Amino acid sequence: MGTSTPAADGARPLDTNSHLQRALPSSALDALRVVGSVARDGGCAVYLVGGPLRDALLNRSIVDVDVSVEGDAIALAERIAARHDAVVDKTHEAFGTATVTFADGYTVDLATARAETYAEPAALPTVTPSSIREDLLRRDFTISAMAAPIEGDGFGALVDPCSGVADLQARRIRVLHPGSFRDDPTRIFRACRFARRFAFTLDDCTSTAVRETVDGGYVAGLTGARARNEITAVLREDEAIPTLADLHEHGALQALATPFPFAADAHDLVARADELVKPSEADRPRALLLAWLDALRAAGRPIARWLMEPADVMRDFDAISDIRKATDGRGPTALRPSEWHPLLAGVCADILPVLGARLGAAAHADLVVLRRRFADLRPFVTGDDLRELGYAPGPNYGEVLQATLDAQLDGAVTDRERALEFAQARMRGLGCAPVPDCT
Repeated sequence: MGTSTPAADGARPLDTNSHLQRALPSSALDALRVVGSVARDGGCAVYLVGGPLRDALLNRSIVDVDVSVEGDAIALAERIAARHDAVVDKTHEAFGTATVTFADGYTVDLATARAETYAEPAALPTVTPSSIREDLLRRDFTISAMAAPIEGDGFGALVDPCSGVADLQARRIRVLHPGSFRDDPTRIFRACRFARRFAFTLDDCTSTAVRETVDGGYVAGLTGARARNEITAVLREDEAIPTLADLHEHGALQALATPFPFAADAHDLVARADELVKPSEADRPRALLLAWLDALRAAGRPIARWLMEPADVMRDFDAISDIRKATDGRGPTALRPSEWHPLLAGVCADILPVLGARLGAAAHADLVVLRRRFADLRPFVTGDDLRELGYAPGPNYGEVLQATLDAQLDGAVTDRERALEFAQARMRGLGCAPVPDCT
């Protein structure tokens, strides 16, 4: 199966098939063979394309695969499902895409090879079916504009119309045409992500195209949702903070419709928060976003509404502010556990790295312990206990139960027996006796 790919533009020959065999799990290879077989019987050509192929050629392990179809990808997916133990999960008629899930759970994304045109900069494209060559020429960078046939004896041969292999070997990010970033400014974010992920550099023409796109105001045309998606993708990267710094240096963050700079104050706070993500058991992209937002708020900068979506981001952002106000910038010892409980009990772990970045590692460790304690907390006394003691439900229940819980949190009562005594004393202090009409 397959032969080495001839050298192009000074690139060293590659044994693409060997790279694929090493990089792909057996479930992926089996799935690709099925796709290739059904496609060949149906008279259409299919190719492994894009990021998975690039990663395989870089000797990086890959899990998910993307397949481009010269023909109807949705129809091919349905034929695969009919002939094999597979299910067509998702289809998108407008873009000609489908996802096939095999019996072992492995999924393959199929897409009709397509050309794209942009009615205006930063808009979503209009797509039309095309050849594999046209499909590759619409892509963002040369290192993603390669394809490998997956049917028959051609398995693993390389289609490389833009000299992507040469750029891989030269460790450079090169855009396919000067207007690419104007068509889709999100590619600037991907260029910086890839450069950091692979330790590549942007070639001179690509750097110039980034600058012209930023200076021309095209980045401001991105919708909030698209900008948020790209920022979230950056925050998932191992090299998230250097990537943000690169985007700031290129001016891309400042060029958004609502500027989102990553200046020194934000850089330092986010870097400190990143060190605390793992011990917090936090979601890293979300924690870093909250730290970034917190730095902008502290600097008095406006914050785009689209960054607060979904609504729980706003909730967590407000929780950080509430805690800072309650503690006046001091650590966990500034408040009793009963005072911390309403502040921490209902929030997610993602705010802890942000608080720790401000308060220090020791205070952060204390906050982690407090939050875990609150998560495992079981009140010694409940409303059912008060009813069993003869107290009828009424407005005093909430006050007494809260006071008893506070005493438990602060160590004033240490077991259920003492907590029941405490609760009864509070009820008596409020003038309640264990009679049915107590209110």
